[in-house]
Amino acid sequence: MEPPAKKANFEQLLAKLKAETNELEIDNLLCSIQSSRRISDPNQLFFLLERKSDSINQSLAMALGVFRHENTKKVLEQLLESKDEVTREFSAYSLLDLYGGEAETFLKMLNDPVIQQAIEEWKK
Repeated sequence: MEPPAKKANFEQLLAKLKAETNELEIDNLLCSIQSSRRISDPNQLFFLLERKSDSINQSLAMALGVFRHENTKKVLEQLLESKDEVTREFSAYSLLDLYGGEAETFLKMLNDPVIQQAIEEWKK
């Protein structure tokens, strides 16, 4: 029996993300990033916002939920400004998972029904 394949580290996944043009593959790479807690700077993923893809932004918002870095909040707050409701919802969930009550207070001030629903779901 072969040993399990070693997971790619963040730098390897980041290099693949930078080279990839297929949205589905980018989503898959972001899922791989999401599979482990990260202390890396999420600002390294800012280039993905330039793709202007709702699907990629949604996957990015979910992946950021595992980042334990001081810049994570800033990237998620930027995603909260998206016109796409699902991106805003996923960003809110990640903020709530990372910052709890502090994020809840901030998110309530936004008066966004999508975000308010995420808060209610998170409280359950």
